[in-house]
Amino acid sequence: MMSRGRPLFSLLVLSACARPGPEVVPPTESTPSPVVDEPAVPDPAPASKLGCPDPLPAEWIACEDFEDFAGWGRFWTVEDSIAVEKAPSHSGENSLRISHKVGQYGSGMADLRFGQGPAGDVVAKPDASFREVWVRFYIRTHEDWPADKGISEAVEVMSVVGEERSIAVDATVYSPAQAQAQAIAWSCVHDSEMRCSTGNKDWFTKELRTLKSELGSSPLFGNERAGDWQCQEIHVRLDDPGQSNGMLEFWSDGVREVSIDGLEFVNAWTGAGLNNVRFASFWKEQAGLDHHVDDVVISTAPIGCD
Repeated sequence: MMSRGRPLFSLLVLSACARPGPEVVPPTESTPSPVVDEPAVPDPAPASKLGCPDPLPAEWIACEDFEDFAGWGRFWTVEDSIAVEKAPSHSGENSLRISHKVGQYGSGMADLRFGQGPAGDVVAKPDASFREVWVRFYIRTHEDWPADKGISEAVEVMSVVGEERSIAVDATVYSPAQAQAQAIAWSCVHDSEMRCSTGNKDWFTKELRTLKSELGSSPLFGNERAGDWQCQEIHVRLDDPGQSNGMLEFWSDGVREVSIDGLEFVNAWTGAGLNNVRFASFWKEQAGLDHHVDDVVISTAPIGCD
């Protein structure tokens, strides 16, 4: 069954695997980004408004506004820590709620699968391969969010392979210790050889390495923006063989916070393109609060805000 131009996906409720925090996989660099005056994002497509139009714009791979939600590619939760529920929402009635319960390291994962990749999932555009994507979403932290907490995590864009969904590439905004957005690029491809094979257990190996990280300049999280819906967009481009031209960029409300270039995610490895977007929480010092995500778009071109 199809709904408003979007694929519907099966719901799985499983125990989430633990993932080490920044102490286990530390960023190699974490310096504030320079403030840029140039326009942050190219003009978005005319249809980049709230919700999921029918039909979707040609550039859009998939869209989810959680109104007719039936579960994306994989949805894992622990003690109802991740759920679709009514209010607060950015548009419509529903949003994805992610809880950060005190004493609970992993809340679970909501995986949005697209493109070629592991068998067994229902995905958007399963026959296509994507080496460059933009993901736009709206995010709101609880109005009581503490000043000394960031978020863990806002979003991940990944390349996953095999039955275990091993992690080849992960580009994320993972910033539990500060209000600024920390963008981190990880790869498990070494000299064009994929070296991870155990799915989420890959986080416990030395093969999944940090390529580069960068810290934004604005206090997007903490208590300054608590209770506000923010429009955030991440752009990830895989590198071409023999060229260190991979890229990771991140915007909030149209302002570019992070721009990392010169990345060598995969070199000549061609096992998979970008094919997974993940919303999750893996945090050793939980805030005991929630954050919400709404109006998610995965696209081959910049999307922009309303």
